[in-house]
Amino acid sequence: MNTLTLNFTNNLARTDSLDLTNEILEQFYKQLDTSEATKRTYKKGIKVFLSWVRERKITLIDSETIKLFKVWCSYNKSTNTTNTYLTSIKALYNYLETKGFKNIAKTIKKAGTDTKNFSKDSLTREQVKQIVKSIDTSTIRGLRDKAIFLLLVNTGLRTCELVGANISDIGTKDNKSVLYVKGKGRTQKNEFVVLNNSCINAINDYLISRKAKAKDPLFTSLSDRNNGDRLTTRSIRNIVKGLYKGVGIVSDRLTTHSTRHTFVTLSLKSGSNLQEVQQRARHKSINTTLIYAHNLTLTESNAEQRLEEYINI
Repeated sequence: MNTLTLNFTNNLARTDSLDLTNEILEQFYKQLDTSEATKRTYKKGIKVFLSWVRERKITLIDSETIKLFKVWCSYNKSTNTTNTYLTSIKALYNYLETKGFKNIAKTIKKAGTDTKNFSKDSLTREQVKQIVKSIDTSTIRGLRDKAIFLLLVNTGLRTCELVGANISDIGTKDNKSVLYVKGKGRTQKNEFVVLNNSCINAINDYLISRKAKAKDPLFTSLSDRNNGDRLTTRSIRNIVKGLYKGVGIVSDRLTTHSTRHTFVTLSLKSGSNLQEVQQRARHKSINTTLIYAHNLTLTESNAEQRLEEYINI
């Protein structure tokens, strides 16, 4: 194992015989074969970790240091954020290992996750119908918001994918209308979702009313300040939140991402099998899809009602 001590200026902290410096970190970021968004995520995770190290005046980082950081995160961050930070740290030490240095993060395990449930709920079929019915489509704003909501619920698009969509991304594949998107962690728009008639009609009504051009973003702002600009992630969230509020739905467990949960849940309820839903939702692992099936089994079994009738209090 290489034990050479690398001495650079602007020293941040030492990890065994290696000085972690801005120069080494930049070398690590430069060689990452990932999207710019993923690089920013890695940078943030490592920045938080090194700030935590400096605040505690730690001068030598070892595996116990990372374990303590993991414990601190468990009390101050969500499980997902904790694991994002740990993934960044592990990626850094995987890189350093290729340079001949000890990988002190190799044995660090991810924070425990709840594999049986999600932190957000899905909408019911009745709530979806209620929201769509409540939208005033006599205005361009209503036409836009209806198209956004139907697209989210009927395709399971992530908010970032919807934000990045352009009109020119709509095409045809095997005689079906599709929307090409840049999937999670991807650099190219090489994934697609199939558009059903409800989505196609809603999008067409909106684009005709807007008098849009083929090169334009699919959804644009109507505000005085940003009129015609691409909608942001925050804008999409505010639109969906407003639709919820308009029909009296107020819950921290129902967010914009709940529309993706809704898509998967209602797809399973409508009769689609696990493989079909996994493919349409673009889940990397079928285990993610199985979580939805597990939850449906629990909620639709009527076991509680049978027990209540049996006890007969």
